[in-house]
Amino acid sequence: MTSLAQSGNGISTFGISDIFLNIKYKASEKTNLILGAKIPLTNANKSQNQLTLPMDYQASLGTFDLILGMGYRFKKTQWVIAIQQPLTQNNNTFNSEEYPENSNLKFMSLNNYGVLKSKVLINEGEFVSKKHRKHYSLITLGISKRIEVDINIQSDRNQPNIKILCIENYKNPLLKKFDDLVQGYTPVASVAGGLALDFLRQELFPKADLFDSHPIDGDTISQKLNNYLCDHEHIVVYGSLYRNEKENENNSDSKKITPNIPLKNGMDNVHMNQGNQGSHLSSNGIYQDGALFIKNKKSYTAIFFCFAEQCDKTDDTGYCLP
Repeated sequence: MTSLAQSGNGISTFGISDIFLNIKYKASEKTNLILGAKIPLTNANKSQNQLTLPMDYQASLGTFDLILGMGYRFKKTQWVIAIQQPLTQNNNTFNSEEYPENSNLKFMSLNNYGVLKSKVLINEGEFVSKKHRKHYSLITLGISKRIEVDINIQSDRNQPNIKILCIENYKNPLLKKFDDLVQGYTPVASVAGGLALDFLRQELFPKADLFDSHPIDGDTISQKLNNYLCDHEHIVVYGSLYRNEKENENNSDSKKITPNIPLKNGMDNVHMNQGNQGSHLSSNGIYQDGALFIKNKKSYTAIFFCFAEQCDKTDDTGYCLP
């Protein structure tokens, strides 16, 4: 049994986390097989003052996990390799927009920021939302359920407002971390040194190539994505997970909804998520940027998006510097 205590931003929490159960089977004199499970003792939705706390203050990820491993005894040492695979999604409903303006949590990371690794099952392509915004939709397979990837390609109905940078044969140490990702969605902490992306604080691409470029229209972006996705092994998508129990604002009569397995979750905010201005200030934060990586047989193509009005210099909360 494990527990976890956190303190910061005027909040202190403590909770019992998970129970780990393991069975060891002796396959030979030197080899053991391991079967285990992680059982959460919380649903990762702890609240304070009737407001849900972000994952940083949850005692557990809130997922049921399967553990498979193997141990090998060599002389006086024991070598063990194992994989821990989540079988469920958690129930965290943190939303920074619900917090008052003077709250430190107003500037926390996006709700359910994370990364999705999957093969595209269905490319639904471009569609127009009820608010006349152009989006690009992919249907992928998560853990036993389909996950929609919703990419904003033009949110201004009158003119292009999305900048895009496509880098073929992408080279970056980040790609090595993709090898360890399991199929489906993985939560990511918005901190330096981990899996999180930050366009302005990491060397992901030549910054001028994106920020000094001109916005292009949604139809052109859609065609670019069509070309890159026509032959791929899998995709890696950074963004935030949303629940499809409630109607997503992007759904419209013009969108193609593929039948069979119902959609349970979706990924959006597949773009830079700092330097916002106007009505999107509450979405600002660092180490929470979204992007799309497309793996073909030989290499990755990296695709980075930002809005034309986003600035390219931000403070430690993701807000524009003067």
